[in-house]
Amino acid sequence: MSEQALQSLMRHASPLTTKRYVNVAQQLNPAVAKLCVPDVG
Repeated sequence: MSEQALQSLMRHASPLTTKRYVNVAQQLNPAVAKLCVPDVG
């Protein structure tokens, strides 16, 4: 998804706000990928 589409979806007035969210997500993705999530069921 493009940053412009994400900005519109999240209704951010400033593209800088969207860019901050994208940067945070990029930093968190490697850590989240390493999480151990047990199967439930």
